[in-house]
Amino acid sequence: MKRFKKNGNPSIPWDTRSNNAVIKIDNTLFLHGGIGPKYVDWSVRQINERVREELEDFTKLQGGIVMDGEGPLWYRGLAQQDEMALELHVKSVLKNHQAERIVIGHTPTEGAILPRFGGKVLLIDVGLSRVFDSQPRMACLLIENGKPYALHRGEKLELPPDSGSGLLSYLKQAAALDPSPSPLEKRIAEVEARLPVPAQK
Repeated sequence: MKRFKKNGNPSIPWDTRSNNAVIKIDNTLFLHGGIGPKYVDWSVRQINERVREELEDFTKLQGGIVMDGEGPLWYRGLAQQDEMALELHVKSVLKNHQAERIVIGHTPTEGAILPRFGGKVLLIDVGLSRVFDSQPRMACLLIENGKPYALHRGEKLELPPDSGSGLLSYLKQAAALDPSPSPLEKRIAEVEARLPVPAQK
């Protein structure tokens, strides 16, 4: 990997500037953190050009998109904030980019690919590092014929389009593939607590 110094700036990998911060493949938008409300109307090209511009000249980092908590490298709202509160924002981002879903990393899950906003946002940072768990977490996103799946410990699982019973079923399938105890157990309990109790017959 080539490194360089420019205008007295510290050396950084050449790859850092040659790669895009945001890419769109077919109908899916991929980025590290997310797109906050401040950048909802920005195009992929605008974002990538601004990121490169700031990495070319570190004096532009302060107050720029690279360091901004709403920018594509740091925003965690799509992973952590209330879905109802951000529903219109997600719809606006998807409409602006003519995409069906947003795939993000940056915010680790409990060890599985997690859908949010009815499957319109997919969290794929499953915490592969042993820093997160003594047992390795093994999962990745698979998109076939435009349909997203989780490849969880070698098993292909369909990702649910809802955050209720469908999500619960998916999490239980994934947890059953994990060494016991699964890191997903806490998330399963949270989803179960949200679901209405079935009426007694």
